[in-house]
Amino acid sequence: FSDDTVMTVAIAKAFLEYNEGEDNLSQLAIDNMKALGKKYPFARYGYRFNNWLRTSRPQPYNSFGNGSAMRVSAAGFMAKNKEECIELATRTALPTHNHPEGIKGAVATALAIYYGMQGKDKDYIRHHVLDKYCPNWSGLTYAGIKPGYGFDETCQQTIPAALICFLESKDYVDCLKLAIALGGDADTLAAISG
Repeated sequence: FSDDTVMTVAIAKAFLEYNEGEDNLSQLAIDNMKALGKKYPFARYGYRFNNWLRTSRPQPYNSFGNGSAMRVSAAGFMAKNKEECIELATRTALPTHNHPEGIKGAVATALAIYYGMQGKDKDYIRHHVLDKYCPNWSGLTYAGIKPGYGFDETCQQTIPAALICFLESKDYVDCLKLAIALGGDADTLAAISG
């Protein structure tokens, strides 16, 4: 397993421990990411995130990397409505990825999951997530992006590519195959699109 798995579990654990009355989600996210990061130190974390894990007083570092999106899936599963989904996704991003693009990547990913859980079809998700949050990618296809796609760990390049893999896939296995075949930051593409 990779850093994607470790941090997804950390955030999911934070949601399981979350008490709305105490408003402690961000602190639980920090505590769980640090605890599991220390337990699994060789999960290939990014350089800045690895430094964040090692500091005694972690602060957000204005990241727009795809880490905010690869760990956010629990927000999409736990949210009771769209507004709560956006709020929960934002709160899971903020401890590290407080750049607007880092937050937007987490929100877009969580909303795609939330809408899927609500039974919305892929056309709805394309219109309300890909077109809205990644307008430069609106109308693009997998075949169109594959030839020029390369390694880029930013939300701006990873999230829309992962969404396109999902939107054009036939099923879960096909989705993962498309993400991995696209290349780039393949493990994170697969984690997000899956």
